[in-house]
Amino acid sequence: YPLVVHNRTAAKAEPFVARGAVLAATPGELAKQVDVVVTSLPNDAAVELVAAEVLKTARPGTVFVETTTGSPACTAKLAAQASSSSVPFLRAPVSGGPPNVREGNLLIVVSGPSEAYASVEPVLRAISPSVQYVGEADEARYVKVAFNLCALGIGVLMHEAIALGEAAGVSRATLVELFSNSPQVASDFVRQRGRVMLKGTSSPPYPVALIEELL
Repeated sequence: YPLVVHNRTAAKAEPFVARGAVLAATPGELAKQVDVVVTSLPNDAAVELVAAEVLKTARPGTVFVETTTGSPACTAKLAAQASSSSVPFLRAPVSGGPPNVREGNLLIVVSGPSEAYASVEPVLRAISPSVQYVGEADEARYVKVAFNLCALGIGVLMHEAIALGEAAGVSRATLVELFSNSPQVASDFVRQRGRVMLKGTSSPPYPVALIEELL
């Protein structure tokens, strides 16, 4: 698909421009040029700021796909604003991190008007083959919150389990290897967290401010 791109940090858009994408100076300028707007932002405040610009200039019928891990309350408000601008609004949060992005195996969970979803499903499947439609309203946001609560719980338990094993004299590297290969506990998430832990960092899987917002 031909792309028009914008990033608040201009340098981050350069690799796309180098591959043929058109650079827009603002979200509003981007929205004037496209049939589908896809946004991915760090929090509700950023989503509201960018969405305000998009909805000012998007043509009626433009589909607005919002992939941020944000709150259902925020996206319900944006859906109402988009509807008043005749812009179908889809919630499309993703499950997976940067390694999944690079490998093309994110899970995209979508909710919103079914006709809008049908029109952009091929675009979403160009991003990832794993796309699941779950309903007409805010269902996708609640699914994403549920995913994150599960991942946070697993992350905390994994750190506690590693600490227990280390206290018993088993090396962290050995514990991570065992966790990563155990039929009982192994998963892509456990393996990714294990790699992080082997680097000597205990950073959370998500920014703490985002965790607080979701809870």
